[in-house]
Amino acid sequence: MAEPIVSINFYGHDSPEVAGTDASFVPLTRQAPKTVSRQLKRSWTLHVVGKERLLGCESRGREKAFYDYNAALNEESNKALAETILKLIMDSKTSSGDFSPANLTGLFLITGYSSGGPSALHMARLLTKRAKVCYVGLADAEFERGNTDYLMRKNDVTGKYLKNYYQTKGNGSDNPFIHDAIDGFTNFKLDGEIKDEGDSEEAASHYHDAAVKIANERLFNDLKWCMENC
Repeated sequence: MAEPIVSINFYGHDSPEVAGTDASFVPLTRQAPKTVSRQLKRSWTLHVVGKERLLGCESRGREKAFYDYNAALNEESNKALAETILKLIMDSKTSSGDFSPANLTGLFLITGYSSGGPSALHMARLLTKRAKVCYVGLADAEFERGNTDYLMRKNDVTGKYLKNYYQTKGNGSDNPFIHDAIDGFTNFKLDGEIKDEGDSEEAASHYHDAAVKIANERLFNDLKWCMENC
């Protein structure tokens, strides 16, 4: 039986209220309007990858499973989120029986944009110990200086295809977050594709959103290719 496809996607945000939660539904809380607005931006502006876009992609008849999650926002939470998703994968079932047998076979495709980048790396790091990771793709992954930026140099991730799409226009010294090349990945710098708007805080946000949008289109094409050819 052909290996199932497991697509795991982490979405960036800055709201502790939704950190590490399933991104496929809107919780019935006072945060609901903000969550709906965030999801609309993801779909219509940032064109994020996930079940909504990938479900109809050709997969050569293989089973597909999707795990779309809001990023966790700190080290401990990222590790816990990765463990939670791994357990969900191992416990899941399909019409053919066990989805993930003991050796955890499957075509694992992992993406993360913005603050979802560190979450994706933690997920890939955990899966690297248990399975063969096919693809890890990052869309302007956002690292906090002196906190999560070590993941850019030591992430312990291995995989067949590791791709990092990023910009550096918003990396001012007063910005606590950084976007840059990542060791062990094939790095694609997007600065030349983004219009220059100065060095203000608003400009930095524009650069980030523009890079995420460009990168998400490339992640989608990468994932589509992997589903059809790997």
